[in-house]
Amino acid sequence: MTTPTASRADRIHALFLRNARRFRDAAFAARLAYDTLDHLAVGTPEYRRTSDLAARARRSMDILSARSVRLARAEIALVLPSKA
Repeated sequence: MTTPTASRADRIHALFLRNARRFRDAAFAARLAYDTLDHLAVGTPEYRRTSDLAARARRSMDILSARSVRLARAEIALVLPSKA
């Protein structure tokens, strides 16, 4: 039988893994957008749309990165014994 702490740590770890998959997808979208920007003329509507897409992907990566840090800290706090 697993302890409540262990099962909660497992749930947090599952959230961390899901977050990591989302980060990987956002990173791929950002890389694709930035690579596409290299081949577009600056004044075109496609350039502006692709630039907006790259910026959104970058913001998503920032949010997901911060969330990953919080989830990792929460998981570590549950697994390691406290020094109280």
